[in-house]
Amino acid sequence: MKAETGLPKSYADSGFNDVSFPSFSYFDENRKKIQLNDIKVQNGTIIVFWASWCGPCRQEIPELKKLYQAYKSKGINIVSILTDHNIDAWKGALRKENMPWVNISNLPGDYKLINKTYNITAIPAIFLLDSQNKIVMPNEYRISLLKENIEKILKKN
Repeated sequence: MKAETGLPKSYADSGFNDVSFPSFSYFDENRKKIQLNDIKVQNGTIIVFWASWCGPCRQEIPELKKLYQAYKSKGINIVSILTDHNIDAWKGALRKENMPWVNISNLPGDYKLINKTYNITAIPAIFLLDSQNKIVMPNEYRISLLKENIEKILKKN
């Protein structure tokens, strides 16, 4: 079951949401430190929480790749945050999946801290942020709803 954050599911439900996504400072697979503002782009950011062992997470990657290709030139970025406990499995999954966007983790730290910080109780979990890192779509996983909310951001800008 998906975690309920108490936030509306879409732009349509609430208009502009004024809740900021909690900042992060994690590392990519090459141990380069990445912070939320490092990946911020013109119109918005998709944050994907996943794990290498998660079948549904891996199954949605082809759809996320299509979204990335369709929207990156329109100022929408993706970053994936690992909720895994095994750094080797993560790096293996990155090689196999060949995701073209930033992938980060807090490994070898405690992955449970990520789950607690962002109230993640099930994965995949996807958040859509606007250009100011305000949450537009909290903890959702339906690609159709993600597309709908991306289009609303683009129309607004």
